[in-house]
Amino acid sequence: MRRAGELSGGREEQIQAETENEGMTGADLLSLYLEELKQIPALEAEEEEALLEKLRAGDARARKRLTEGYLGTALAEIQPFVGSMEAGELIGVANLALTAALCDEKILESTVLRDTIKQKVHTALEEAVRENRQSDTGEQTLADRMNALTELSSELAAELGREASPEELASRLDIPLDEVQRLLAMSMQALE
Repeated sequence: MRRAGELSGGREEQIQAETENEGMTGADLLSLYLEELKQIPALEAEEEEALLEKLRAGDARARKRLTEGYLGTALAEIQPFVGSMEAGELIGVANLALTAALCDEKILESTVLRDTIKQKVHTALEEAVRENRQSDTGEQTLADRMNALTELSSELAAELGREASPEELASRLDIPLDEVQRLLAMSMQALE
C-alpha cells in the first residue's frame, strides 16, 4: 500500500504524460488517476475528526493527510466536466480547490465539511470550464478577424494593384483603425 502523499508532487502530470502517446481519452486518464487514489488509505471518521482538530491547531501534516483523504471526493466532481477541458487541467483545478478549501478557516468549521468541499470543487470546475470556453471563443473570434483581414487584403491588392493601406482595410471591414493595426502587427509577429 502506498504511503500517504505519494500521489502529490505532480502525479497527475506524470500519469497524463505516460498516457498521451497511448491514445487515452480524458475519461481514461481520470479513471487511471482514480485507480491510483484507491491505494491511499481511506479516511475514517475518527481519523478525520482527529486530523481536523490538529489542523485547527496548526498541524500542517494533518492538512496533507486530509487533502489525500478528500482527493477522491474532489475528483468525483470532475466526471461531468470530462471533455470540456483536458483531464489533467480538471484534476489540477480540483486539487487546487480542495487545497484552498482546507486552508479556509470558515470551511474547516463547517459541520458538513465533505459536502462543502464538494461544492467548492464543483464551483471551481464550473468557473474553469467557463473561462476556458470564453478563452476559446475569444481566440476563435480573433482568428476569424485575422482571416477576414487576410482575405480582404488579398482582394484589395488584386483590385487596386497595390497593397491596401490600414485605413482602407478598416473602412472596408468596418472596424476601428487601431484594431486593424493591431491585427496587422499580430500577423507580422506570427510570420517572424
